[in-house]
Amino acid sequence: MNKISIKLQKLIVWLTGYLNVIAFFLAGGYIFLKTEHEDVRKSAKTAFFTLAIFTAIDLLTTVLSNIFSLSQSYDAYNTITKARVIISVVRVVIFVVLMALDIAGIHLAKKQDEDAPAIVEDEQSENE
Repeated sequence: MNKISIKLQKLIVWLTGYLNVIAFFLAGGYIFLKTEHEDVRKSAKTAFFTLAIFTAIDLLTTVLSNIFSLSQSYDAYNTITKARVIISVVRVVIFVVLMALDIAGIHLAKKQDEDAPAIVEDEQSENE
């Protein structure tokens, strides 16, 4: 994986994560297994969890949509249909923002310094 730049690897991981679950497992999994860079592995993990969340939401809305269509509750069916459109837009926005932040090297979670001393509570406050 030394021939492909780190930014291109991250772009492939995020784009396949957005496009399709199978494409993500093929391309993203290959990149995750073959890369030597920990930053690309973190990107693949983040893309996987984002994909998993939106897949679960899509599954839930599909089940609800089918239930409401069978029960002939058209108002609820229309509401779920509108919610699915909103979820699709939110999915696009989240994937684009996370991909842009990741490629730019901006991390949302703060990394604790290994050299920083751990916070230790006083034994007296525990006994009181």
